[in-house]
Amino acid sequence: MTHYPKRSRCQSCTKRLDNCSHLPFHTMPVHRQDGTDVVVICTQFGPSDGEVGKPFMNPNRGRRL
Repeated sequence: MTHYPKRSRCQSCTKRLDNCSHLPFHTMPVHRQDGTDVVVICTQFGPSDGEVGKPFMNPNRGRRL
């Protein structure tokens, strides 16, 4: 099996420019599994300054949850 971090978390992570290939992705919580590929939720995620304390906005409802 090949483990990959969830891309949306990587895009907004403070460590997005770092090389994260050394992280133990096989020990992280599974988000979904597609055949032999496993997408995991990175436990080393650090939200960028714009994301800290920002509530999730549901685009389908157009209001804060």
